Parts: sequence; structure tokens; C-alpha cells
Amino acid sequence: PESTPVITATPCSRSRVRVLGDFIRRYIQRVVNEHDIIAVDELVSPHYAGSGTKWLADVDSLRAFYERQTSRRPDWRIDVQETMEVGQWVAVRAYAGGIELYDDEGNRQALPLLTAVEWMALYKVSNERIVEARLISSVDRSAGR
Repeated sequence: PESTPVITATPCSRSRVRVLGDFIRRYIQRVVNEHDIIAVDELVSPHYAGSGTKWLADVDSLRAFYERQTSRRPDWRIDVQETMEVGQWVAVRAYAGGIELYDDEGNRQALPLLTAVEWMALYKVSNERIVEARLISSVDRSAGR
């Protein structure tokens, strides 16, 4: 009689499956939600490359952007809805929003704007640093826009 091959599934622990997704969640929590700009230097590679519509191409631009966000949008928050990992890449779908006190040039708004954005991005992580980010899509969900 022929023997039937035995297939055994090895359960993956959550810690292994979600390591990079959790890393990106911590990065967003620290930099955006907690206004910890030092986290950019700790968690982003000096050789970082960014791409996508209106996204920042290098680490200095990224740091400057988050410094502006902290002063112009102090209650701005990002809520990561889900992540998916493939190799070194993490796909992130998130909602961002809050009150904008200043416009993009730094001028105080006559009336603060309540904004909301849904976005998707890809992050490449290597040696516990973000080495690349690509903004895939961004949709303005603000009322009245």
C-alpha cells in the first residue's frame, strides 16, 4: 500500500507575523500622535527615499514636515486601520485627521479647519529602520471639501 504524505502546519506566532506592522504602528504613534520628532532619527534610515504624490523624498524633508505638523496641527492623529506584511514591505491603511490651525504656508487660518484623510502607503523596513515609503493613495474625507 502507498503511504499518504503527512502535511503538518506549523502555527505562526503573532509576534513573528506582525513584527514589521507593529514597528510601523509604533513609528506613527510616536512621530504623529505623540509628536516625538526624535523618533524620525531613531526609526528612519539616513538613506530614506520617499515617493508618491506630494510625499517627502528624504529624511530631512520628512523630519521638517513632522515638525511643521506638530505646530500647525497639534491635535492631528493617525489611526492605523490595518497592516499587511510581505517580506520587508508593510502596506498600511489609515485614517488621519484633526484641526488645522495654520495653512501650508504657516499662516493662521481665519477659522480652523477640521480635516480627515484616508490613505494607503507602503513602507520598506531594513535593520529596524524605514528605508523607503511610498504614498499609494490619499482621499480627502473632510466635510465640505
